[in-house]
Amino acid sequence: MTGPYYTVPAGALETHCRGCGKPMYWATLESGKRMPVDCAGDARCVPPTRETPGSGLPHWATCVVANRFRKRKPDPDPSPSPARLPGDSTGDV
Repeated sequence: MTGPYYTVPAGALETHCRGCGKPMYWATLESGKRMPVDCAGDARCVPPTRETPGSGLPHWATCVVANRFRKRKPDPDPSPSPARLPGDSTGDV
C-alpha cells in the first residue's frame, strides 16, 4: 500500500482499533486533530520507540470496518416540520 506517511511521536503507546482489533498508534495532524495510524505492513512503516518517532499510514485505509467510524455530513435539505394550524390540539397547554 502506498500513500501519505504520518509521524507518530516517540513514546506513543500502542492501542487497538475498536472495530477490527488491529494495533495502531495516534498521530497529531498540523490541524491539531488526531488520526489513527498503522505502523506495520510496509518497509516504511515503523513503530515508535521511547526515544525515536515512528511512521505509518492512516488506519482507516486498511480497517475493514472504517465506515462505522466515519462522520456523516448533515443532510443538505432537511424536510421542514409540518406547519401547525390554529386550533390543532397537539398537547399545548
